[in-house]
Amino acid sequence: MKNNNKYNAILIFICCFFTISILFHSLILSGFNILLGDRFDALIQTNLLLHWYNVFTGDSKWDVVNYFYPFENTLGYNDGYFIFGVFYSLFRMLGFDIFISTDLVNITIKAVGFYSFIYLSYKTLKLDLLPSLVGAIVFTLANSMSEQMTHAQLLTIAFSPLLTSFIINFLKSMSLNNRASAVKYGVLASFLLALWLFTSYYMAWYYIFFFSLSFVVFVSFCSLKKNTRNFLLIKKPLTSFLIPAVFFAVFIIPFLMVYLPKAKETGGQPLSAVEFYAPSIYNIIDPGAHNLIYGDLSKLLFGNIESVLRGGEFNIGFAPFALLVVFCFYIYAMLKKRNELEGIFIISLCSVLFISLVLVIKQGDFFLWKFVWQYFPGAKGMRVTARYVLFLLFPLSLIISYFIQTIKNSLKSYVLICLCAVLILEQINLAPNARFNRKNQNDFVKSIPAPPAECKAFYVVGQRSGEFPVDDNNIYLSLYPHNVDAMLISEVFKLRTVNGFSSFNPPGWDFEKDPLKTYMLRVNKYIDEQHIREGMCEFDLEHLKWTYFSMNSPFGVASRVFDKLDFSLEPASYTSQGNNQIEVKLTNRSEFNLGNQTYRPIRLGVRLFSSDNSLINQDYMHIDIPMLRAHGGTGSVSIKLPEDFDKSYYLVIVPLEEGIAWFDWLGAKPIVFKF
Repeated sequence: MKNNNKYNAILIFICCFFTISILFHSLILSGFNILLGDRFDALIQTNLLLHWYNVFTGDSKWDVVNYFYPFENTLGYNDGYFIFGVFYSLFRMLGFDIFISTDLVNITIKAVGFYSFIYLSYKTLKLDLLPSLVGAIVFTLANSMSEQMTHAQLLTIAFSPLLTSFIINFLKSMSLNNRASAVKYGVLASFLLALWLFTSYYMAWYYIFFFSLSFVVFVSFCSLKKNTRNFLLIKKPLTSFLIPAVFFAVFIIPFLMVYLPKAKETGGQPLSAVEFYAPSIYNIIDPGAHNLIYGDLSKLLFGNIESVLRGGEFNIGFAPFALLVVFCFYIYAMLKKRNELEGIFIISLCSVLFISLVLVIKQGDFFLWKFVWQYFPGAKGMRVTARYVLFLLFPLSLIISYFIQTIKNSLKSYVLICLCAVLILEQINLAPNARFNRKNQNDFVKSIPAPPAECKAFYVVGQRSGEFPVDDNNIYLSLYPHNVDAMLISEVFKLRTVNGFSSFNPPGWDFEKDPLKTYMLRVNKYIDEQHIREGMCEFDLEHLKWTYFSMNSPFGVASRVFDKLDFSLEPASYTSQGNNQIEVKLTNRSEFNLGNQTYRPIRLGVRLFSSDNSLINQDYMHIDIPMLRAHGGTGSVSIKLPEDFDKSYYLVIVPLEEGIAWFDWLGAKPIVFKF
């Protein structure tokens, strides 16, 4: 028996090792340099894990991430990642760097899921090892989850088997009137669920929703049969319920402290967003273009359906043979009319799986999930409805284990092996989910100088030099690069920043990069409204340079270039023969690129005065300046006046930084143009 256990443990480890190796093949083949995720999602995850590392080392408050200054309780704007943070901190304390520690956490979570599934299937449900291994591999590889692994919080589906084991053992202990065992498993289930909610609300909520439906369906089926109805009527000790419930009420306090105020503040996700991210029936049955077996077929069948969104969040399709197996097994189980609890459990799982698919699908105006969004507590916290299909991979995998258990003795060995092989191989998806370059990110962090000691907080300007186009009207590049980098810098240096980006953003947040000409205006307005000017610094992502501003100095670049931007009238730029155009020549002697297509979009301002020196219009014209390269770049600006311009008026011409300062306020001498 001991030898069997030893061999089984080795076999389980080998299966887990190769399954994880397939999932993280890009990481392994790159020498642990190309990490899971992309430049944005992977960095956001790392920032949140860094927060917990800072908490455990005593450098941060547990509920305040360092971005979204000056707001408190800022952890509530995103998933908490708590369990991830615990593992991450252990890896950091073992000497692993900021970024590889994140992927080691992801690997750990997937391994936890594999072993938890084995524990549920093999130990708790008493299935044989082969069905348990097949189910665990299917659950861990999970075709569509490979497409979505860039969203690391979704990996917490790995906690589903362990929580289910605790609940089943709790119910078993109750039926046997074993109070001590029931309390133990009830408390464990309460603890894990509370931790899960505090780690990833999406998947934890989906588990609660699926469990609630399953409980109703299971009880309904049990009540129809006399022998199973008796199970429901067994007298259960009240303390076996109360003690875990009390513990859960205590365990969930941190989650409620963080997320209830933010739910009230934000109001949750609007129905329009929930509908937009709902899958169609085609998304459910599309295994994706990167599936090892069906990829080409998927492109052929679904690639030309214009009404179907296939990219991003909509890559959630099941592997088709697995879905067919579950459907056929469901029909078989219903026809078999098994009356024992295990049979009802299987039928309930299958029923709720397909009920869930009907609820979540949006086909034309058909969309039942809107009632879930409206009436089920907590549903408004979810924007991407399609992710519920990813959660359904857990019950699907469990049903597959039961299917293998049921048919394994009635098939030839080679047929059974082929069947298991197809179920496993069709889960392999080679989606390019690893695009995060560890070396580049480590080099970036090392290149950042320490902030000035006077800095209490900071904002960022610009983006990393040469990484993305300066101005291309791409919404993602307007929202993510500078905000995500600010988050990283804030956690590395334990210094709060007004920037940041999350599922929800605080009131007044307006830090998109575009339009560039108003970015500093918006930053300045926010800082003034929040009364946080004292100790505010700037970090220039393009030049990797900190600037500390005294209380009397304006933010932005104006105070640093007003005396280094020369501007003068071009000779004979205006003639009396009806040419109402003035040419202004500019020379940039500063260290910054200025003007259009730069992160410092200085403009040329024109004020209009009457002949008696009265100001008619402070903002008569604001004219874009062409790009002026640092250290000597030149250019010119044309000021075109209307044909009926009153020549008794005169102009005052001077550069300005929008919403920050006119250069003559700082000491520059303006051009006064009179006719």
